[in-house]
Amino acid sequence: MNLLSDFLKYLKLKKNLSPYTIRNYSSDLNDFYMYAKKKNISDEKKITKIIIREYLSSLIEKNYKKKSIARKLSVIRSYFRYLKTKKIIKENYAELVYAPKSAKILPIIIEKKEMSKLL
Repeated sequence: MNLLSDFLKYLKLKKNLSPYTIRNYSSDLNDFYMYAKKKNISDEKKITKIIIREYLSSLIEKNYKKKSIARKLSVIRSYFRYLKTKKIIKENYAELVYAPKSAKILPIIIEKKEMSKLL
């Protein structure tokens, strides 16, 4: 967990992120660590693309919204990018995982009668 606290300090000091953003990063990464721990993985070097994909699948099973899953993946990617720049890991497998496509919401079209009322 020392790496995680170093990453959070990096976000605060170098990236100048807000305390709320850092809190959310911490929460998301702790959730991911808890999942990895259930899989008997405690070393970042042992986390693979498959583990990350399984974690995201577990979030889908828990009915997380696609935007929330995409955000969590973004946090994991940032963390592993940091670990790679620090030469703690050789490969950033999080970059190989794609976020679920978010649903496109079509705009609401005003009816002809409503348009006439507006005009």
